[in-house]
Amino acid sequence: MPALTSSEFIQLTLTSFDPKCRDFEFQRTIPVAVYVDAGEQSAELGRGLWEILALALSDKGFEIHELRNEKGSYCLLNLCQSKVPLDEKSLFEKIKDIQGEMSYAIQPFPIKEGMSLVGSAAVAVVAVGNAVHFIQATNPETFTIGSYIFPISMWVPLLVTKEGREFLKESANIFTRGKRFKRALRQAIKDVKERRENPAIAEKQRNKGPAILESKDEEITELRTALRKLQERLDRLENE
Repeated sequence: MPALTSSEFIQLTLTSFDPKCRDFEFQRTIPVAVYVDAGEQSAELGRGLWEILALALSDKGFEIHELRNEKGSYCLLNLCQSKVPLDEKSLFEKIKDIQGEMSYAIQPFPIKEGMSLVGSAAVAVVAVGNAVHFIQATNPETFTIGSYIFPISMWVPLLVTKEGREFLKESANIFTRGKRFKRALRQAIKDVKERRENPAIAEKQRNKGPAILESKDEEITELRTALRKLQERLDRLENE
């Protein structure tokens, strides 16, 4: 895949998740990211997570094209394209499989060791398409795992934001400081407490497996309107 402009990135992603294109088969494009804030261990832990995710993407038939890789806190943003044409159902099945693999792979992740070095909460995030899995440690003894829906439009500020520190700051704000993350974290903590108090609930959740994350036509319509305005602004900036 040749180097992409911001506008091309937006169009490829939007088209791949556009409900009007659900029945068409073409090479679908999905954005993925790994974000880790765990002090000096951020880069090492981030690379470890990316290796797991890259293997899962390759196994499901996606080619990986690196876009951005920043250190400090660790944040890697990549674009992946299916090697064969897919309709929406096939794409979502592959994304769901990858999400399921990552939800299990992230559980033994050594985030608690990172927390002990940071001296405060440490967090690791894996975002695939329209979903985020995260693991957060608030003390060396416990950690919390959760997930939430990630609107496709949120990839745009990650792509067009400033370089370096501002990019990392924007990534942190989107992945771990927004209302969706906080709601998901509260729900994850609640689930942990319920599983401890009632083993039957834990068994039921294990049998249920990872949640199916589906796109919503109404939400995508709203996002397309917002992104159309963003793209017009990007086009103006690129032509200046």
